[in-house]
Amino acid sequence: MPPSESDVIRLENVWKIFGDRSEEAMRAVRSQNLSKPEVLEHFDCVVGVADATFSVREGEIFCVMGLSGSGKSTLVRHINRLLEPSAGRILVHGEDVSQKSELELRRLRSERMGMVFQHFGLMPHRTVRDNVAQPLEVRGIGKRKRWEEAERVLDLVQLNGWEDRFAHELSGGMQQRVGLGRALAANPDILLMDEPFSALDPLIRRQLQDEFMQLASVMRKTTVFITHDLDEAIRVGHRIAIMKDGRIVQIGTAEEIVTDPADEYVRDFVAGISRLKLVYAHSIMKPIRSEQRPLPADAPRVSEDSDLDALINVAVTTPHPMVITGPRGEEIGVVSQNDLLLGIQGGAQGRTERTPTVVPPAPESPPRTEVDSLVQQFVGRSDAYYVRQFARLGESANFGLTFNPMAALFGPMWFGARNLWGWVLPFMVLEIIALIPLGRGLWSDLGYEYLERAGKIEVTLEQRREQWSEALAAGSDNAAALEGIVQSLERAVQDALNAGAAAQRSAGWLIATGIALLLLFKAVQGSVANWALEQRFTRWRSDRSLRTGLDPPAALAAGAFVGVSYAATVTQFTVSQPIAFLDVFPTEKSYQVNLARDIKEWFGELAIRGEHMFDFVTLGLRSVLNALEVLFVGTPWMVIMGIVILLAWRTTGARMAIFALAALAYLGVLGFWEKAMTTIALLGTAACISITLGIPVGIICARSQRAYAVVRPVLDLMQTMPAFVYLIPVIAFFGSGKPAGIIATMIFGSPPVVRLTVLGLRGVPESVREAAMAFGASTRYLLFKVDIPLAAPTIMAGVNQTIMLSLSMVVISSLIGAKGLGEEVLEALQFAAEGKGILSGIAILFCAIILDRSVQGRRR
Repeated sequence: MPPSESDVIRLENVWKIFGDRSEEAMRAVRSQNLSKPEVLEHFDCVVGVADATFSVREGEIFCVMGLSGSGKSTLVRHINRLLEPSAGRILVHGEDVSQKSELELRRLRSERMGMVFQHFGLMPHRTVRDNVAQPLEVRGIGKRKRWEEAERVLDLVQLNGWEDRFAHELSGGMQQRVGLGRALAANPDILLMDEPFSALDPLIRRQLQDEFMQLASVMRKTTVFITHDLDEAIRVGHRIAIMKDGRIVQIGTAEEIVTDPADEYVRDFVAGISRLKLVYAHSIMKPIRSEQRPLPADAPRVSEDSDLDALINVAVTTPHPMVITGPRGEEIGVVSQNDLLLGIQGGAQGRTERTPTVVPPAPESPPRTEVDSLVQQFVGRSDAYYVRQFARLGESANFGLTFNPMAALFGPMWFGARNLWGWVLPFMVLEIIALIPLGRGLWSDLGYEYLERAGKIEVTLEQRREQWSEALAAGSDNAAALEGIVQSLERAVQDALNAGAAAQRSAGWLIATGIALLLLFKAVQGSVANWALEQRFTRWRSDRSLRTGLDPPAALAAGAFVGVSYAATVTQFTVSQPIAFLDVFPTEKSYQVNLARDIKEWFGELAIRGEHMFDFVTLGLRSVLNALEVLFVGTPWMVIMGIVILLAWRTTGARMAIFALAALAYLGVLGFWEKAMTTIALLGTAACISITLGIPVGIICARSQRAYAVVRPVLDLMQTMPAFVYLIPVIAFFGSGKPAGIIATMIFGSPPVVRLTVLGLRGVPESVREAAMAFGASTRYLLFKVDIPLAAPTIMAGVNQTIMLSLSMVVISSLIGAKGLGEEVLEALQFAAEGKGILSGIAILFCAIILDRSVQGRRR
């Protein structure tokens, strides 16, 4: 279709391919003319739009329709470049959209395009008025003017009176009206509507269709309307484009598509559509030929633009054919009652009746031959066996019982060879459990312990016998006692020999137990193997990066690991004397001494070289801390108390205000006031710095996966390392005292605010961000007007966690010279002053509760 001067939008040979190898796939599509399934198979890429070309004229409602997944929504997002095309050109008013800079693109979106989304994309934290006025806010228009325009548009979409409500207070149809009003608020030339009414029930959908058609007739907006409902497309659109697998298969008016479908796909689409309001006289009339007999004088005259419904109304009033007239009243054709019936039925002149074709339902899964070929590709060897086994497993709703003799025979080695490493370790442990009694029964001297003990007892027995003989010869009084000892030792020797003999006789039972356990575990492995491999096959069908076939290197690695583990473990449990190499890890003490000395020297050198930097950090921390201590400690207690109570009341309520009054009174009456304020100053310094640095770091990490990959291990280290470990370098660099306590508190308390900022920003609904971008939102607007407000509850949860963790460090910080309530608890521990320790701990608890409830109250 050649371009026209009246074209507002024109797409030329637009392609969109999704996937990591999209550029390679695009080249292959052009050179080899690959189909959509072939692109998916060879490159693991999805064709969203394939070679789309069409134009939209000024004031036209151009409907794009097709089944789900046909590429409609992907196509419309190319017009305002929410998606970048893989190839092709998009022209708006003759200008190539793909060549515009970021600033030009934002201006195009904010001034000349409006978009309505299927899932509304409204900002939940803003009122209806603010949502409608969003495009004007993005454009930089003042609040009063944009609110006036928003109220005008709300009146236009019949939402006056709902201006100060929030989106969740509106019904689905009303929310969609808000979305339509937002698109109209900036008075754009072009409207892009992505299935705007599909999420609504039929009655509301039809009502909004009527309202939209009425608005469209008045405002004359050039509109691209996406829908999967042919009735809606016919009702709303001037022209319709039908898509299948990313391609446009036909473009035309409703009459052209219904009367002359391009292929079976389109024919099936229009099969159930009533033709009464779609087909006109000029489409079913026969031309008037010169040899045709004269028409009766009273034959009715009907305009060529009359639809079938109007023709039926005329036909029932006369037995004569109807004469069709042109725009100047000239006779141009004739429609008989037979022609009219053929037109209603959907036949064409000269077309014989076609027997309806029964289309079988699409299979829920690929044909068996296709699955078999995939299984063969996946398993490599023994493919016929696995085709049968996977077919059996596929017929079972849950776990299907099959048996794989090779898996049972080779055990963990087979699982390793099939890259089922999640099963290698559990089955290796189970087989070791079976091999230990088997090895002990076969090779271990089970009576060794008892015989060794009997030998030791016999040595003592010989000594006591000599003593007894000497006592008898001397007529000593203790001869009888020694005789008893000798008899007792003789019984002990005999008992040890009997126990040794019994242990030797138990070898058979150990062997039988080991064999039984080994056979049981082998049976389990054989039963699980095919099921586990079939589960991996299912994952592989979605992720072709998984390794397939029998992997000899993996088999060797698994065999080596299992063989060494079996040999070492069984040897350790079967030898009579422990093997030193297996029993004790080979250690070289000098390594620890030398390394500790090197670390100490490195710390000392770093402390000297970074002295000025550490002093500067210490000075900054002291400045902030001194200011907060003046605020909390120097200010009269009644002022601080009033501020805290007022804050608790405003953020949480009257109950929390009463609790704060009681808690602060507790601190004051028991003499904890000054130390509590010192603690809050210390905590406030650490928490303020942690939050001030943590939120920006979290924002950067949320927007950059690479940055988060660097920061996340650092956060893991900060959270998992024991506090006493990092106190050592803190003291080395900053000395003892309050600054060191602040640094230690920051290390312990910072990670939550960073992690939860990342979590909150990544949890912002993409539909809301997309809607803002569609109206020209800048990166700054997205961050401060969309992302942070919606992520605020999660970010505040991180702030709360940071404050609580910081407060939990007060006792540890007191170990390095920080003052406050932690010092009271530390003294109680040193002098076993239980009462003082409990009272100090309750004081810390009250401070924590006040802070926690205040922050949570603000978040709620």
